[in-house]
Amino acid sequence: MKFTCDGKLLAQVLAKMVKLATRKASASAGAELLQLVASAAGLVRLTVAHGGTKLTAGVPAIVDSPGLSGVSATALTELCRAMAPLGLPVQCEVSEMDRQMRIASGPVEQVLETMAAEEAVSPDSDDGEELETVRVPGRCLKLALDRLAPILAAMGQPGAPDAVACDVDADGRVMLAATDTTRLAMVGLEEAQVQSAAPLPQAWNLKSTDIQLLSALLNGDAAGAEGQLILKTTGWTATWSHYQFTSLYSERAFPNWRAIWPRAYTNTLEVDGKEFGAILRLLAKVADPKRAAVKFQWNGEREALLAAGNRDAGTETAVALGLEWKTRQAAPGSSLTMSAKLLEPIVKKLEAGPVLFSFTAPSQPARVRPADAAEAVEYLVMPINL
Repeated sequence: MKFTCDGKLLAQVLAKMVKLATRKASASAGAELLQLVASAAGLVRLTVAHGGTKLTAGVPAIVDSPGLSGVSATALTELCRAMAPLGLPVQCEVSEMDRQMRIASGPVEQVLETMAAEEAVSPDSDDGEELETVRVPGRCLKLALDRLAPILAAMGQPGAPDAVACDVDADGRVMLAATDTTRLAMVGLEEAQVQSAAPLPQAWNLKSTDIQLLSALLNGDAAGAEGQLILKTTGWTATWSHYQFTSLYSERAFPNWRAIWPRAYTNTLEVDGKEFGAILRLLAKVADPKRAAVKFQWNGEREALLAAGNRDAGTETAVALGLEWKTRQAAPGSSLTMSAKLLEPIVKKLEAGPVLFSFTAPSQPARVRPADAAEAVEYLVMPINL
């Protein structure tokens, strides 16, 4: 096998491939394998696969000799990253007899030991009947996954569902939902177009670890690309730009989030997202993170935002914080108390504009969302006692 391709593009693609290789490497040495297939059509296809997850990317190339080979994903990535600043094409040539791959760029040349490429088998999710195809601009998919990030970062804890729900309702609207048991996020895939081979509505459970990895892979090159989510009977695929990410569904059940989502609230308050975010970050520095809390309180005559939770575990104090908000609707005596630690990463995602807090009773979950109704993102946050 022998081919020549753009060095910078190859380095960029490999940087994404190695994310999957290193994530899976702890489970199996075979996960470090990167499979390369050079075709006479002028394309080199790179694949990292382990278990039920696979990432494939196509790189345009001048192919002198088609073929198949395998190499360490980490070793090739580090080598191409070092060559990328040269701005020169990279030539790869495999000697099957010596089991070596020669990589050259300008005056730089290195040799890597090849691996058995047949180990990079396709996961079972490549098979199965295609049920749904969701076309969505890359920027919209990236934004939706970014909005889920505060919840995804906390998932994997004992008792937390290891799944992200992907729902397509009867009107063809696509929703992603995730929960860490104390918070629940619902994000709509804006501008999504659905082609369905099955009656709607439909729902699937995607592994939270795969969604986290997909979010990381989308960084940097999905802003202008149109992507697709292809939902099959056995697994799902995300495609964008040069890449195709394939995985199996989660075996864990996701709670019926639509059933627990409140439909009406008696109290709604609006705050400045940036100002409130700054207060939450300041509170994290001066109070015990496990005990720090914020409390909205309204008695019909004045409004107050209180913070509580000193670093001194022997005391518990409440201090007034200077934050003004608009009361859209509220009943006298209403109050809402939430953990500052749980709230801060959510507000950080929304602080570009005003943020709405809606609730009915101090013991019931509160809804947090942008004041801009056009953005389809909402969070439920469980209250705490102050």
